[in-house]
Amino acid sequence: MTLGFGLVYLVIGRIEGQTLSYISPVVIALLGLGLATDYSVLIMNRFRQELSKREKEAVRLSVRWAGEAVFTSGLTVVLSYVALDLAHIPLFSDVGLANVLVVSSVLLCTLTLLPAILALLGKRVFWPKSKIENKPSVLSSITKKAISHPKSVLGALVAVTLLTAVIAVNLPVNINFLGLTPNTPAKVGLDQITQHFGGSTLIPTYVVVELPSKISTAPDSFNTSEIEQLANLTNIIRGFPGVRAVYGVTTPYNYSIPYETMSNMSLEQRLAYSKQILQYVSFDNSTVYFKVVFNGDAFDNRVLKEARTLSEKLAQHTPAGYHIYVGGASLDAQDVLDYIFRILPELVGVLIAAIYVVLFVQLKSAFTPLRLIATIMSSIAWTLFLVWLIFYKLSGLSVFIFAPLFLITTMLGVGMDYDIFMIVRVREEAGKGSGDELALIKTSETTAGVITALGLILATVFLSLGLTPIVLLRQIGLTLALGVLLDTFVVWLVFVPSIMVLAKRLNWWPGDPRKDVSTDLQKP
Repeated sequence: MTLGFGLVYLVIGRIEGQTLSYISPVVIALLGLGLATDYSVLIMNRFRQELSKREKEAVRLSVRWAGEAVFTSGLTVVLSYVALDLAHIPLFSDVGLANVLVVSSVLLCTLTLLPAILALLGKRVFWPKSKIENKPSVLSSITKKAISHPKSVLGALVAVTLLTAVIAVNLPVNINFLGLTPNTPAKVGLDQITQHFGGSTLIPTYVVVELPSKISTAPDSFNTSEIEQLANLTNIIRGFPGVRAVYGVTTPYNYSIPYETMSNMSLEQRLAYSKQILQYVSFDNSTVYFKVVFNGDAFDNRVLKEARTLSEKLAQHTPAGYHIYVGGASLDAQDVLDYIFRILPELVGVLIAAIYVVLFVQLKSAFTPLRLIATIMSSIAWTLFLVWLIFYKLSGLSVFIFAPLFLITTMLGVGMDYDIFMIVRVREEAGKGSGDELALIKTSETTAGVITALGLILATVFLSLGLTPIVLLRQIGLTLALGVLLDTFVVWLVFVPSIMVLAKRLNWWPGDPRKDVSTDLQKP
């Protein structure tokens, strides 16, 4: 962890000269802690199982098999966050790079420093009890039942996946930063402004208009034709759905000023009105702007769509010689949403392809990587359904777009850990002569306890994000925890065994696990 944070400071802070977003330190600390625990315990558990042999041989076998699982799963995690970094998604791009650095440092220490410590201390690492007893557990009995009725289990879980996928792909999401802020006095004050004056009073949408001629030639003299065009534009803006107020040259306080009769006013009156007008005019008198206030929160999905409609429609009402530009926080947020929806399928597609190649090379199987990806995507669908149920239906809360985004990228990496841990062990047992069914049972008996414990630890780590006052982090934490728990107690325990026992030889094609084991046994 120390090495990882040092790399984050060096690469992001010093080399790139960037500042981490406010959520990055929390996310990378918890992820690094969770994965470091997972990887270390897996290798130490295997080392403990091999202590009947010489300690150096026990270390070698631990690194050979458990280390392979750790390296493969760690590589998929790194790939998932590389993809997130390359996607350049606002707020989360630095999280991607930071997680790459932290996970890489965790992998490096787990595969080098930990074996060195085990070789040095040997059995003393587990003092006062170094022996391990692999007794059949309730968890392994669940796996045995899944293996006994694979078609029923598989059919039920596929049906659940299809049903939840319908909700998952249509999950209502938003990018309402204000709705996810802690309930502080500042937030209460902001809510009062939203209620009484319109949510975008403090965060308006801006309409900038470049004029063909200057609007003013003197402090109290204005170009009447330009003023009339802007008055017409003001009326057009006021007519758009959701617009609560328009502040501009002809309506500096949301009510029209008598610009037509200004020439008949006294100098004092003309100067007073001119002061109101000029606050919306550029220094060179060639550009003006409007502040448009919508009903509701500036980041509410409805307001985002209304701001986008305003931008598109104004382009159709631009007078000849004029140039109109629309911007502001609402449009920026809508642009971010549009970008995420556009880039997410590409991101997932590239990530799946990269992970498939890595798993194919490491596991020497064409089918198993596809099965890994399919089962993880299933758990993502289940998780998003629960997120929809908990936040949207039961709590009436919006689902922030970054929660499902982070779930997908994280589960395609971290979510494969326990599955990969099991696959490597099953392949080893199958290579020693056990059939796939017996290999699954042996693996379940020797690893079910430790892997489910690790799943609970990792889920607890993510749930600790719920202690923060930031609702966004709470949503991310609960979403990831649900994903890990489903992966641990459903995917790993029953879904994967039911598929593997039906796939049989297809699990390893075109490779042969017996060759891997025989090659390993020939090593001194």
